[in-house]
Amino acid sequence: MKIQQLKSFFLISILVLWQAFVFAQHTPNCGQAQVMDKWFQQHPETKGKLIQSYTELNAHGGEATSTRSGKMYTIPVVFHVLHLGGPENISEAQIQSQVDILNRDYQKRNADTTDVVAAFKNNIANVGFEFKLAKIDPDGKCTNGIVRHYTSKTNWDAYFIPDFTFSWPTDRYLNIYVTKTINVAPAYTFLPGTGIPDYADAIVCIHNVCGSIGTSNVSNSRAVTHEVAHWFGIPHIWGVSNLPGVACGDDFVDDTPIT
Repeated sequence: MKIQQLKSFFLISILVLWQAFVFAQHTPNCGQAQVMDKWFQQHPETKGKLIQSYTELNAHGGEATSTRSGKMYTIPVVFHVLHLGGPENISEAQIQSQVDILNRDYQKRNADTTDVVAAFKNNIANVGFEFKLAKIDPDGKCTNGIVRHYTSKTNWDAYFIPDFTFSWPTDRYLNIYVTKTINVAPAYTFLPGTGIPDYADAIVCIHNVCGSIGTSNVSNSRAVTHEVAHWFGIPHIWGVSNLPGVACGDDFVDDTPIT
């Protein structure tokens, strides 16, 4: 099953179940709203299409929100470490800690599920995904799933879409770019269906929110968990683009009121 099919499976099956858990966690600021607002300004026709797709999805979501086959789906992950020889060139151990955190969180093995408010405890799910560093690259060669690029792009401009030049085929891999800086927030990704080019279907994070060791720490270690939920199609509870505290928005999930 390819990545895009998994995204559809995830949204139909888990939309209500996972929302309550992921966004109850502390994470550093997310830059999704800023980059999507910029994209919508440049491509206004895409916002209506995205909202329509979520509206239609919500109409069908109640049919399969609490059951799944029990099968585990493997998500091959490739980390593109963009660096200039500084601390952003993080260790393999730090990257592996991030993969371990994703598996813990998405398989309901994290101890802090006890902190979720009572109304949502029954909705927490093992969504059936296993994240693994890729073993085979797009050319069929062996890899450890970590590619290091010596480049000034490590000072990342989130508004310049063409910079996603290192992405492996996004229908086969989850691409995570690790950088020194980002000009909008510590991490971000786009929601699927936004209309961005395929090569930009990736997650970007600064090095000190990747994993829980090395240049990162436990307090920052859920940022990528948060962004992976966006990558699978889960919007913020205040809407698909607007900033919290600015205007009410709808996440198209009926477990919470418009916020």
